[in-house]
Amino acid sequence: ATMQEIPTRTICIRILPVICFAAIAGCSWVRAVVDRRTNEAERLTQAARRAEESGELDEAASLLTRAVELSPEEVDIRRRLGEVLLSQGRKREAADHFQFVLSETPDDAGGHARLARLLFELDRLDDAEQRVDAALALEPRLAQALLLKSELAERRHDNDAALEACYRVLAADRDNVEAQLRIAAIHLRSSQPDRAAPLLRSICQNPRATDEQTSDARWSLGVAYGELERWDEAADTIAEALERRPNASAEDWYRLAYAHYLAGELDAASRALARSLEVQPDHTDSLTLASMLNGGAAPNQIAPVGYVQPVIPI
Repeated sequence: ATMQEIPTRTICIRILPVICFAAIAGCSWVRAVVDRRTNEAERLTQAARRAEESGELDEAASLLTRAVELSPEEVDIRRRLGEVLLSQGRKREAADHFQFVLSETPDDAGGHARLARLLFELDRLDDAEQRVDAALALEPRLAQALLLKSELAERRHDNDAALEACYRVLAADRDNVEAQLRIAAIHLRSSQPDRAAPLLRSICQNPRATDEQTSDARWSLGVAYGELERWDEAADTIAEALERRPNASAEDWYRLAYAHYLAGELDAASRALARSLEVQPDHTDSLTLASMLNGGAAPNQIAPVGYVQPVIPI
């Protein structure tokens, strides 16, 4: 070796341990910073959970936002923040977090379906349809995705596709109440009350139906009977449904009055009209029918005043 090579080799040998030590120390420092950020994010998440349990949603959202800033890649924190924002009605912000979650967990069919529903509510229909398709690619019989697919088809005025999606739900779960309600609603809007009525009767007897679903089905069954001109049954069914509607509108009471009127039950029609005008004294149709009844006209002498078909609320 030359005289110049010896000092260079010596220097390298002496510096190498220093470089290695610095690298190890640097890695340890980075790891320590990451650990501190992770621990702080966890602390904030726990505090947010307590705030949420106490009903302090603003505080929970603030804490989780700070946690996300510390650990932006942490899926569970992003999901929790999305749920809190959704509870606050901040749907657009919630959707952004749920989209990140699904970018990290793309095989979550239920997650795709929930995000699709949220995008649908934001009127982002094309995005919602893409998420529905993603959900059904993973789980072809997922009810919540199929029901939303039906709603999307209705928005396109494609009743056949809307019905097909609902029947796919019933193929897997024949007593699915929401699917039955949707099918009945489509038939009613398509002026096919004869096809809606059997479904609505079965919902009224379905133990899986909630009180709200049963009430909606009973009301719409009364409407179907009216469309079929089965006025006695229409009046009885609508009257029963109104017992479960403490905040019934003037129009609701008018529909009952009109069913009684066409059934020839004039005293019952007058009582329903009184309830309608109690709610809204200037309700035009009720005033018109009341005037006719007070004039003593018989049912077959009174010109029809109209029977508005309501849409089943779903």
